[in-house]
Amino acid sequence: MNGEFDIELYTIAMTRLNNGFAKVGDIIQENAAVLNSENEDEEREKKLDKMAVSIKRTLPDFKNACKEFKDLYADIESDLNSKEINLNDYEPFFKHVQETFPQSSIDLEKGIKGIQDAVQIATGPLDYAVADLAQIIDEILATFTALYSLSCNTLEKIQKGELR
Repeated sequence: MNGEFDIELYTIAMTRLNNGFAKVGDIIQENAAVLNSENEDEEREKKLDKMAVSIKRTLPDFKNACKEFKDLYADIESDLNSKEINLNDYEPFFKHVQETFPQSSIDLEKGIKGIQDAVQIATGPLDYAVADLAQIIDEILATFTALYSLSCNTLEKIQKGELR
């Protein structure tokens, strides 16, 4: 990086993540009757399989968001290790991370748990699609945790005058 915070990358990643969850939420709402049905017929299985395909189509949004968050973390880490860093760009972001990421992490965990609960009756393709989604969300949560830790440590160094 160039010592400046990449707000565009962060915005794109958050937008992809939010859009992905919105799409999955819409898929679940559209299929609520199927999910709540106790019928075990072939038509229901076909609808659940179609739902699995729809959820799989959302995975690129989540995968791209995950990659972008990881890239952002790597860029920040690289910038912090360089001689030229614009702390005026980073300090507000680090404060934002401290204020919002704990709740964002809780929301992500609740979001994937809600999806898993909504499709708990599913087996086969739908179960696998949700498991793939959960794995990506776990990766995003790990990156959020790393960003939060990095932000806390860096803000502490700024406050102590160890980083300028």
